[in-house]
Amino acid sequence: MAPGVVEVLGVGTSSLVGLLDDGNILKYPVVEGECANEFNAEAAIYEALSNHPRIIGYLGRSKYGLKLERGNRLTESLETTADPALRLRWARQAAEGLSYLHSRGVIHCDLHPDNLLLDEEKKLKMCDFQDTCGLVAHLRACDELSAGSTFIL
Repeated sequence: MAPGVVEVLGVGTSSLVGLLDDGNILKYPVVEGECANEFNAEAAIYEALSNHPRIIGYLGRSKYGLKLERGNRLTESLETTADPALRLRWARQAAEGLSYLHSRGVIHCDLHPDNLLLDEEKKLKMCDFQDTCGLVAHLRACDELSAGSTFIL
């Protein structure tokens, strides 16, 4: 485990998601030093987009990975919430997030309830802008997001 991680919350193809001792999240590679290009691309996307209310907060980078605000997976809430008004609100918020991503030239190709998180107020936020190693469309520079380029993730 990376330093500061007290619990691994999730495992992906190329990365782990760990709970940090400060209550935030660290997303870091399964094998230290691998997928550097993918992490660089994801960091650039978070830097460019994370000020939107439908994108999980990006708290910066460490030498181990990406530090993100914590959220609860939508999957868990869908299993316990039958309220149609709340489910409709989440669907509307997911559409708002997708619209924002698309307006900035980003296409999220791994969208599912585990990549949709809820904050403490049960507001939906998108996360996981990393593809598997070797398949991510590499960003040439963060400012290209505003230059009309499209990145498929």
